[in-house]
Amino acid sequence: MLRQIEKTESASIGALIHSGAEITFGNILTSIRSGKAKGLDVKLDEQYGTLEELVKREASIPEQIEKAYVREQLQRMQEAVKATDQDVQTLQDAEITVTVENLLAAKQIRTDSSDALRKLKEKSSKLDKIPDALAQMDGWEDQLMDTAESIEAYTENLNQLKTVAEELTFTETDFLDVKAMQTVHKQLNIMAARAMAEEYHIPVVLDGELATLKLTLKHEEGKQGMVEIATQATEEGALNAVFWMDGSEVSAFMVAQTASGEAALRTVADVMQAYLKEKVTSGTPVSSTKLFEFLKGQ
Repeated sequence: MLRQIEKTESASIGALIHSGAEITFGNILTSIRSGKAKGLDVKLDEQYGTLEELVKREASIPEQIEKAYVREQLQRMQEAVKATDQDVQTLQDAEITVTVENLLAAKQIRTDSSDALRKLKEKSSKLDKIPDALAQMDGWEDQLMDTAESIEAYTENLNQLKTVAEELTFTETDFLDVKAMQTVHKQLNIMAARAMAEEYHIPVVLDGELATLKLTLKHEEGKQGMVEIATQATEEGALNAVFWMDGSEVSAFMVAQTASGEAALRTVADVMQAYLKEKVTSGTPVSSTKLFEFLKGQ
């Protein structure tokens, strides 16, 4: 329908406005059909029996559009049912309305938070100008300094990506691509809202593919800080590690899905222990942000 409107250079809508008719899918369709019928010389008599069939066929097009829309909404609702309590809680914590579309976005972040970044990267060739946040994804962690600066820098990166998603939403010609960009925009909104709780999704390259590290910095009373790092599925499976500092003592809890993942974490634990001993010996303070910078390099 939208392509037909473009082909007529919106003349079909102009005709409705001129006649004072309501702008609906049905009226637009009638206007388009009327425009195509200009200049026809048709004789109608008792032998002409196809007009009723033609009218019925044209009248069914709005019905087809409506049925397709309902079918698509049902499919999305079925997907939303697969969302978990965690997804609902994510939206509530971010003070975002729990809707089908937002649930799907939250579910996608939980299962693969790099989805939004990957899709924007794939579409970047269509942009007139690529923003720094999209062109230099490998440098986001360098912007994580103190709490206020980190939140501001991270949110600015997401705002740049949201602008890209908005631009692509209005320039894409395929319906599925438009829907994908709308979902990407919702994912970025959720990520930006969660930044206030110091939850960051940092772009990294794992196994040659763009992925994300979920970094959460927590500040608890009586403790210097806590760092939680989680990766989504890689060749080693998902990895999760929590580090917390209490005075001069650093503790860690690591979880792996596979034997190779466990081996990788053991290596990181050994290297981290040597790193911390060096810092203690030299009297160099270690903040949660510095600990994350070190761990990312591993």
